[in-house]
Amino acid sequence: MAYADEPYGILLCIRDDGVMLGLTYLREHEVWGWHQHTTNGEFESVATINENGRDTVYVIVKRVINGSTVRYIER
Repeated sequence: MAYADEPYGILLCIRDDGVMLGLTYLREHEVWGWHQHTTNGEFESVATINENGRDTVYVIVKRVINGSTVRYIER
């Protein structure tokens, strides 16, 4: 799991099946909402890094390319 505070409050979670879920909270509207992220592969890990005052999401994604399993760090 990882939390990105700026510009929006988003909690990101990776499920066992490689899908990433996010829970966004908009404080000014008092609204919570879940969203699902998929990719051509499987999410394995998620982290956030503060870059210039914004939290940037980085993920490790497992993919099969030309029959070989590879992992990429993606932003």
